[in-house]
Amino acid sequence: MRHSARMWTRRRSFPGEVENDWCVYRDGQLVGRVYMLTRYLPRSEVWGWFKQVPPGTSGDAETLDEALNALRDAILAADEEKARRLGQGLR
Repeated sequence: MRHSARMWTRRRSFPGEVENDWCVYRDGQLVGRVYMLTRYLPRSEVWGWFKQVPPGTSGDAETLDEALNALRDAILAADEEKARRLGQGLR
């Protein structure tokens, strides 16, 4: 996973109601969500993730940590692409 100097945090999406559903924040801004995909239970643990900042993307992972890392990587890759495009005068 690439590292960023930014602050990454997560909070339960529905406190007191759903245990395995998290909103993910970067520097206090909501950027995505990770949640257990219950349709796969009891076969195994499968976590879904999606990036709420453009361009949106999503995926799944076997663990919560893998889902969080995939979400962070997708956000950082989008940041890098945006910086590259701006450096080339593209929007």
